[in-house]
Amino acid sequence: MGNCGTWISCSKRLPEKEGNYLVVADTGRYLGNSSGSIHTVMGSALEDYRTVEIMRFSNYKGNNRWLLDGYEFDYVSHWMELPELPKEE
Repeated sequence: MGNCGTWISCSKRLPEKEGNYLVVADTGRYLGNSSGSIHTVMGSALEDYRTVEIMRFSNYKGNNRWLLDGYEFDYVSHWMELPELPKEE
């Protein structure tokens, strides 16, 4: 877990392997529909909807995707590796 604690810009580099990562995502731009797909909310955001989330990075068939609860998110700006779990004493 070499990059734990360091935010990495998605425009500079994406994770090398699939897994869960801590990300900064603009989750306010999305609306779900009954088919389970996500659509961008039209218009400009009046508020800052950036949140820190744990998302799964997938590179299925060469398509890089950020996933949360089965939904794909395009607006992820930064990521970092998760810290290791504490050791039991």
